[in-house]
Amino acid sequence: TALKKENAERERSYHADLQRLQVEQADRERSYRADLQRLQIELQTLQAHITKLTNRLREQLWNTRKLLNLLDEVESAAARLRSSRRWKLANPVTAIKAKLFPNKVSLGYGHLERVVASYLQWRASRAEIAKIDDQIEMLAFPTTPRSPETGPTNPTPVRD
Repeated sequence: TALKKENAERERSYHADLQRLQVEQADRERSYRADLQRLQIELQTLQAHITKLTNRLREQLWNTRKLLNLLDEVESAAARLRSSRRWKLANPVTAIKAKLFPNKVSLGYGHLERVVASYLQWRASRAEIAKIDDQIEMLAFPTTPRSPETGPTNPTPVRD
């Protein structure tokens, strides 16, 4: 009978320990699921923010490309103005200098020429400008990695 009592006491102790461990495991599992859910929400928020920033960057690149095209047109317009008959008639001394020294660019319309010269200098110092179309195209199809959700919290597969 003493052996049976000792055995029964051990069994109660084991059952109590088992129940305590099951409760601890359930608490940890709830905590892990809550953390997982919080991290999934945070990931979705970050992905939305990345998408928003990518769209803004793409728009800025488009605007930059439009501005570059506009400035290229201004450059060609300045060259046409510089070589026009009207300008040569209005500025005969500069026109003669341009004929005598063809290596020097004749200054046409002061401020416009300075703007064009600054633009050409700026564009020459920016190698990435030549690749702007590639950058826009790369942003058109973002490669944000998505990890499939698996596990006991989500039994249905996620379809992208």
